[in-house]
Amino acid sequence: MANRSTAVRVFVTSNGAGDVPWVGGMLTVTVDGTEITPAGGLAPIGPTTAVDSPSRNLEGNALVFELPGPNGITESSDVDFEVTVSYSNDPDETNNTFRVDNLNFEQRETPTLLFTRVDYTPSGLGLSPLADVQAGMGDLFVRGIYPVRDGDSDLYNESTLPTIAFSNDQFSNDTIDGNDGSDLLGVLSTLRFLEVFFSGHPNNSTFIYGWVNGNPISGNGLGSVGGFQAFGNTDLTRHQRTLAHELGHNFGLNHNSRTITPDVGWDVGARLENNPAANNTTGRIKATTMNDIMVGGQLTNSAWVDVTTYSFFESSSSILGASPMMADGQAGNVLAVQGYFDPQGQTLLSLKPSLRLDGKIDPPKTPDAAPFPWSSPTTRARNRASPSTHRFAGIARTTNWNTGFSKCSSPSLPI
Repeated sequence: MANRSTAVRVFVTSNGAGDVPWVGGMLTVTVDGTEITPAGGLAPIGPTTAVDSPSRNLEGNALVFELPGPNGITESSDVDFEVTVSYSNDPDETNNTFRVDNLNFEQRETPTLLFTRVDYTPSGLGLSPLADVQAGMGDLFVRGIYPVRDGDSDLYNESTLPTIAFSNDQFSNDTIDGNDGSDLLGVLSTLRFLEVFFSGHPNNSTFIYGWVNGNPISGNGLGSVGGFQAFGNTDLTRHQRTLAHELGHNFGLNHNSRTITPDVGWDVGARLENNPAANNTTGRIKATTMNDIMVGGQLTNSAWVDVTTYSFFESSSSILGASPMMADGQAGNVLAVQGYFDPQGQTLLSLKPSLRLDGKIDPPKTPDAAPFPWSSPTTRARNRASPSTHRFAGIARTTNWNTGFSKCSSPSLPI
């Protein structure tokens, strides 16, 4: 992925000669024929020991070169990597260079991920500490696994609107469950609607996430599948992964039960390692036994991303640009309707009060994310309304909740 942190792992075998310690090397990268690494090449993050049968699941079994983003690897179909290996008393230096040429690096747009803090008043926990959720902490898992420009400061920022005080407690148990989750998604959806209009963020790629202090939630969090709003906990063993997981729902994915096998993941720069120390994450390597990000109920140190999920993210309209279904809406009179579906997204249970104001329309990203059409009056002709058909989007589908929040917006009669 262009303009994104990149790691190059080089496995060096000893060809039956036993362990050979202190193997080093240099990496040279060229883009369209122009070298973008320092003169003489880029050094590895440390030496390795050449063994007979190196394992991809072991961090120290390879020479590793890291190029944190932005790194000069721009969009191109002509990216070349060359590694020259070196070690003391090498009897034959003619076979120490390996090349991979004409790699294709594609560019993706940077989405806008806004966050706000939620004071869930029944819990008595107040707002989460900003230090636990701000950029450089709360967003590290997202930057690690999503195919975006992970060095872009515009990726993740706090909402300019006030924090949220939320008091719904359907079962009087000081826990966000039942209809509470859908109600909070509705509040976040309205906040996002206002952010898009007043701040001018792109309508098709702006997401809002609410951090709830502690974990007074039935489950780690909740996100609208194919929508733009989600919330989650601030438990330090899981909160970074929860944000990345709920954002995956927003991108359009449901839960799966996969590990990342047969591939191995890599956290460039070890951003998550002991950051914070309480996340219990160690090392850069993400072994094949790790769970994919869309497996439910995981901790930060037990998940990464598999190729199937990563490829899905790559094709999302939220980072490719506007799709035919999700063109960036023009400002005007908009009617925003929110409602509850059953947890499987099959039956509309109720409608919430609608919101009408100047703003932008946000239709669904894909047709299958919005199975239920509805119509609203958009023009007057001899005191009659001409209906315009639209679709609900972003149903929060999960068996952990009584209902699933969804919303839709459409052109409206002038206020």
